[in-house]
Amino acid sequence: MSNISLTESTVLAALDYLMKNVQVPDAGETGKQGLVESIGDSINRMALVTEAFRTVATNQLKLNRRRRNTVLSPIFRFPDEVLVLIFEFLLASSTAAYQIEDIRLVCYRWYHVVESNHILWSYIYINHKSKPQKIRAQVAKSQATPLVIKMEKPTSTENEILNILFDHIPRWQTVTLDLAKKQEWIG
Repeated sequence: MSNISLTESTVLAALDYLMKNVQVPDAGETGKQGLVESIGDSINRMALVTEAFRTVATNQLKLNRRRRNTVLSPIFRFPDEVLVLIFEFLLASSTAAYQIEDIRLVCYRWYHVVESNHILWSYIYINHKSKPQKIRAQVAKSQATPLVIKMEKPTSTENEILNILFDHIPRWQTVTLDLAKKQEWIG
């Protein structure tokens, strides 16, 4: 029983208490209705304890699964600083159109690594699906970091997106426009 946590121990103690202290009255003392009510109350208490135990067991399984993943997968052993470098390389790659939102959805740890490193938010990739509110949030999360902007296809909201970016021209490190994808940029 050494791997039982305090919470599990508490639930087991409560279950043990209920099992030992459930008093079933004599049918002669309270009648059949009293007996049925008493048994019903006991069943309800047992159901609550069972549900609490199920919750504790489920949480323990989730924790064990996270620990197993951490031990088995080498990517989980990388320090956060190395992950940031990998993510930055991926975002800066001219052949990859990955967006920061894609990376942070991989797992809980990556989400927190991305959220806590403003340099990763400075890589702004704009395509026909980009939304102004997303670009505005990304620029805000990048804080004062120089912006690396890649723009592929104009969007229906391109003027609004460009206005957001124009407010931060002093921060522009590089801007790449892919004119081969859409000829509407010229003229």
